[in-house]
Amino acid sequence: MDFLDKLVIPQSIHHIQLLKYMLVITYVILLPYLGVLLGTTLFSVMYNSKGRKLNNPIYIKFSKSLIDFLTQNKVMAIGLGVVPMLSAMFCYAQLLHHSNVGVSENIFFATLIFIAAAISIYVYKYSFHLKDVLKLVEHKNSEQENYDESVVKDFKFYQNSTNKMLVKSGTYGLILLFISLYIFIGAMQLAGDSSRWGEGLSIVSILFSPSTLIYFLFYL
Repeated sequence: MDFLDKLVIPQSIHHIQLLKYMLVITYVILLPYLGVLLGTTLFSVMYNSKGRKLNNPIYIKFSKSLIDFLTQNKVMAIGLGVVPMLSAMFCYAQLLHHSNVGVSENIFFATLIFIAAAISIYVYKYSFHLKDVLKLVEHKNSEQENYDESVVKDFKFYQNSTNKMLVKSGTYGLILLFISLYIFIGAMQLAGDSSRWGEGLSIVSILFSPSTLIYFLFYL
């Protein structure tokens, strides 16, 4: 991550204070959004799974409504997730430039995982809509007197593929989101604990740190 060091500009006391204010504003935007996104995705995946097992369309409809509510457009994930995370990364790069700690690098890694999680979550959302479209087309085709059975079989195949994509994308998105948030919370805690700065160069030190786990559980 040498490019971060190249972007660092020597700061005055006033600029450092401004960076701290920016960091607070970033967290005010980012942390509530990540918490709501995590909770919404978790309950959506849970109710979708429960609805499929019990063959209950109400649970499935509720699951779809949950994920639609927080993923109305892609700008939300970028403006409320990616941009604030990058903002925090650059703020820490400036504030901890001479501290020899890998907070910015770990936040960058968490951001990449979050982008992958967001893509999976949006695939999960659109899989719901694709499933509804396939059901509607199959229903209209079956109402015809001389419907083609091969076409119905094709729709069955596409529906099964969509169902698999729905389950996998939701599960992968949830897992990636957990990992991204876990690393980000760990980097935040590391930045505030100067006694651990010597061990902060490796992502392993964050993943297996008791402090990270405690702060992550506290955040949840």
